[in-house]
Amino acid sequence: DPKYGLTWQATDWLTLRATQGDAFIAPTLEQLLNPITCGLSTVTDRFGPHDAFTTACSGGNPNLENEQSSSHQFGFDINVGDFDFSLTWNNTEFENRIINTTGQDIINIDFFNFQQATGFSGSGIGAANQPSVDQLVAWINNPASNKDIIRDPNSPTTILQVNGLGSSNAETVEVTAFDLQANYRFSLNNWGDFRIGLQGTYIDEFLYQSKPTDPVTDGAGKYNDQTGAAPELPQLKANLTLGWTMGNHSINTITRYVDDMNYDGPLFTHLDFFANFFRPTGIAQTGVKAWTQLDANYTYRGIDVFDGQLSFTVGGRNLTDREPQRSPEFAGVLGGLHDPLNRVFYARAVYDF
Repeated sequence: DPKYGLTWQATDWLTLRATQGDAFIAPTLEQLLNPITCGLSTVTDRFGPHDAFTTACSGGNPNLENEQSSSHQFGFDINVGDFDFSLTWNNTEFENRIINTTGQDIINIDFFNFQQATGFSGSGIGAANQPSVDQLVAWINNPASNKDIIRDPNSPTTILQVNGLGSSNAETVEVTAFDLQANYRFSLNNWGDFRIGLQGTYIDEFLYQSKPTDPVTDGAGKYNDQTGAAPELPQLKANLTLGWTMGNHSINTITRYVDDMNYDGPLFTHLDFFANFFRPTGIAQTGVKAWTQLDANYTYRGIDVFDGQLSFTVGGRNLTDREPQRSPEFAGVLGGLHDPLNRVFYARAVYDF
């Protein structure tokens, strides 16, 4: 699909730029034709206290359509001697975005349809805001309820299986973000060359609508466990890099920052009944904490070996040995946002010939 761009060098140190483009992604054969398989998935019910694993079955969706997008970018670049700075505003609007439908998506949509059909005003979060068992049974018998949610006939608040997981087309997704990049380089003569860099992304909005009946929701700055239309999405992520080079020697450090956010993941309160299990509490109130991580490495280049050159690197990740935040999820930590390995050292050798 076409993409158009315009660049204007207003002065010898300032450049303005703009781009507009369309794109599409066709669904993969796996997304279209994958056979049905069953495993485990976590679901938090809005009709009752169920907050645990259940059987979940997914397969291909032959009705998937192409994902299409339209994007716009505006930005400027400043270049003054050894300093350069760039700021870009991005807006991308997706239609029929291919997303992964989770068991939680199916549960939430069914509860939303229940609210629309019955006028029930409770949020479904907490026993005081959930319908009665009689109301649930009436909804199960209603043709409008989702039959892919299989409940225990003898205990309707217990979910035995959820079908229909896999890929689907979201109604719309619109992302608005700012990207920043800055670099400064200087030399101290006999002390070597230094460089400082900053890269950051700020998610202003991540608007998504999974189904036509769903409200438009902003996922920016949220954990987004309740939907497959948005990932874990800290509003701000940034990397600060410091580098030094002198001859064959170089040192690089990266300080990584991930913003805090609200938590809407499972609480797994049923695990409190198991012996010798620690389930941290309060994360629903305090949210996911901000994360800062320091990585560094040293490299020596230019060792002549036979007809080639050898370089080696030693370094470490998470050098401050920061522990990830404890989570009530089954993994016990927020591995998608925080480093679960604590401090790690490594060595690497590269031979060019």
